Amino acid sequence: MNRAQVLGACVALAVGIAAPVAAASAASPVVHEDTSAFSFESFDAQYYLDLDAAGHATTRVVETLVADFPQFDQNRGIIRAIPLDDQGYSLDIAMNSVTDENGDPVYYERNDYDGFAEFALGTDEFVHGPTTYVLDYTMSNTIRHFADSGVDEFYWDINGTGWAQRFGTVSAHVHVSDRLAASLTGAASCYVGAYGVTTPCDITNDGGVFAASAGPVSGYETLTVAIGFVGGTVVQPTLPRDSWIVQLAPKVLLGIEGLLVAIGILIRTVIWRDARGRGTIIAQFVPPKGSHLLLDANIVKRPGSGLQAQLVDFAVRGLINIIDNHPGAPVGTDSTRFSIELKTADGADPHELRVLVMLFGMSLQPGKRVNPGQFSAAVGASLYGLPAATASFAIEEGYRAVVKGTAPMVMGRLAFWTIVAFVPIWIWATIFDVLDGTIIWLSFGTIALGIALAIILSRPKVLTDKGAEARDYLLGLREYLTIAEEDRMRVLQSPSGAQRIDVTDRDAVVKLNERLLGYAVLWGVEDQWADKLRSEYVGGTPSWIEGGSFDAGVLRGFTASSVASVRPIVTSSSGGGGSWSSSGGSSFSSGSSGGGFSGGGGGGGGGGGR
Repeated sequence: MNRAQVLGACVALAVGIAAPVAAASAASPVVHEDTSAFSFESFDAQYYLDLDAAGHATTRVVETLVADFPQFDQNRGIIRAIPLDDQGYSLDIAMNSVTDENGDPVYYERNDYDGFAEFALGTDEFVHGPTTYVLDYTMSNTIRHFADSGVDEFYWDINGTGWAQRFGTVSAHVHVSDRLAASLTGAASCYVGAYGVTTPCDITNDGGVFAASAGPVSGYETLTVAIGFVGGTVVQPTLPRDSWIVQLAPKVLLGIEGLLVAIGILIRTVIWRDARGRGTIIAQFVPPKGSHLLLDANIVKRPGSGLQAQLVDFAVRGLINIIDNHPGAPVGTDSTRFSIELKTADGADPHELRVLVMLFGMSLQPGKRVNPGQFSAAVGASLYGLPAATASFAIEEGYRAVVKGTAPMVMGRLAFWTIVAFVPIWIWATIFDVLDGTIIWLSFGTIALGIALAIILSRPKVLTDKGAEARDYLLGLREYLTIAEEDRMRVLQSPSGAQRIDVTDRDAVVKLNERLLGYAVLWGVEDQWADKLRSEYVGGTPSWIEGGSFDAGVLRGFTASSVASVRPIVTSSSGGGGSWSSSGGSSFSSGSSGGGFSGGGGGGGGGGGR
């Protein structure tokens, strides 16, 4: 075959393949997938209001919807979505029948989802043009009591705000039974528009049949009617949200926890308290015997000042020297400004030796210097643990004691089970969909009180008689440190004071006042005491400071930098519904006398195509 014959054969083959495909495509109908692209000619609802034997409201509803579908294949029917409850009151929706305009049955399926009863109307066959659906169903609890007005109302959305489609007209007729007609207040209102719109419309009453209509009604708009009855006409069902389980029990549990906390505070402040001591504070001017600054800090509940006070005390006692590496530098700008040098460990008690070993190592080599602002993490963590170790020592030496008794255990267990009691409340409230913010906050409030009680009932380490005596002595030191100069002189010249110091010996007075500098740091009055010492040094510098002058700023800078690296070792690791789902939100306020809005009633809901 030549080239022309080969080309002709290829063309013939292509045509032969394409022809059946084109024929098949022409035979297959085009299905449009946007099932919401249609409208309704009308929506008419007939409501028949009555009471059951128990006095609860019952309503039979007949809805007639005329949909206008396109002539091409798009829709197989519609979906009608109706809210399952109104402000917590179950509507008990029961579908009686779905028919067409001739009364012939229309197939439907029901699916309750996300608070709506969804009815899918129609089969898998496509429908075209005007198509009528008549829904006949019953509901309960459709008339609610409104506390703001004191009336009962049938406050109802007719078509609902959940439709994307336009309605040519929406109309409603509300038939009031004879048993209800006598209780009508005469107040009735009508609203039309999107949710929250207050645009009124006309509503008439013809012998107990209320009628209202509007049109055209755009997508996501509704007709709403509100008809008033005398308050108490309709028996309101008991709601899960009104049950004692959610209304009373959480408050009782919170009250129990609060009472336990109050009892715990009473126990803590009245029963679990330090020994009284002698009750009278006498000014003291020499440090206590057989004690050290860390222990003293624990006794007077100032553990945060203990290490700084101890280091200053080491310096004035001649155990260490303080070296000012950057004399004249602004206070607080450099945590490495000061170093400390070991002179001797002689005169340190076992607990003070422990501190010196932490600072300078086991060898305690005189002349060794360290910079407190550059301690390693291990040294900083060891120093950080000193207050806890000192607290244990205070118990061992009889200065403090852990309180005893079974009250904390009993109260702790009661508090625990009070919190646990919220678990069934949460489960019950979740099942009945009444778990609201009040229950949540009450439960968290109870948990918070439980945590507070656990802290309150943690057994304190109270001062014993021995500890109270030491505390009173240290309070006497504070008294001496903070009184005026003339008052201090009177203390030193008193009979007991004169036996210990000669106030005419300037060096002895300076030495005495210098010895109290650590206690001034402990009590937080180091500034005024440092200024006093500076004046007594007469322009000189104490022997335990090298490289700079001495004043309150220098002392303050040293005490701050001395704990700059004191911290714990911290580790880290790395490691349903359609457009109607937003409808069905009715108002808590009445609307029959005006003041209501479209979409503010019960019912309504929405729907769409399928």
